[in-house]
Amino acid sequence: MINWWLIVLAVIIGILVLGLSAYLLLYYGSEEDNGEAYLSKLIVVLGMCLACGIVLLLPYDV
Repeated sequence: MINWWLIVLAVIIGILVLGLSAYLLLYYGSEEDNGEAYLSKLIVVLGMCLACGIVLLLPYDV
């Protein structure tokens, strides 16, 4: 039997990580970059999501 709450929790954590990464990019981003460099911002957000995901999955490896 699949634990449905684990799936819900994984989706919620994924959304929170994505939101936190986007918020940090907007908070620490330069005002001169507003409206420009969408590809580099996307790469930064995906990189932060990947780094956070690796940290969150580390206890499963140990």
